[in-house]
Amino acid sequence: MMLKVYAVEARNLPALDMNGSSDPYLVVYFQDQKAKTRTLKNNLNPVWNELFNFTVVPGDRHINIAIYDEDVVGSDELEGVCVLELPNEAECDQKMVIEWKSLEDSHQRDTGAKLRVGYQYIYDLARLIDSTISQREEELKESEDRRIWITDYLKHTQSK
Repeated sequence: MMLKVYAVEARNLPALDMNGSSDPYLVVYFQDQKAKTRTLKNNLNPVWNELFNFTVVPGDRHINIAIYDEDVVGSDELEGVCVLELPNEAECDQKMVIEWKSLEDSHQRDTGAKLRVGYQYIYDLARLIDSTISQREEELKESEDRRIWITDYLKHTQSK
């Protein structure tokens, strides 16, 4: 069985850099596995839209998520953490569950920041491949729609 984790976006991250911003990236920990998003420079409201696949083995049913501010000098700083408690696979209908979670600091205090994240159990590899391809096709279509809109907008503004 597989678990898909969808790192969507974060809102209102604390500004940890001297320029009043942050360079956030997200790390997902599930059982003995780990995945990391790309770093988004100078961004307090990052949108990652990244999908990760994990192998599920019997045991821990928690997804631990941490967001860090990447620093060129010194250690990366913790922006916030959250934990997703997964339902038992028998209780899950295999649909993607997407929710907003509050982020806490290292002292378990609410930071005021939120994380939008999703998860989905996949019971066989063929279904995992199909759902991943569908997700990528949708992302490509959205990207193409944005490109067409920008092209049309530029044509319209240049003709005036």
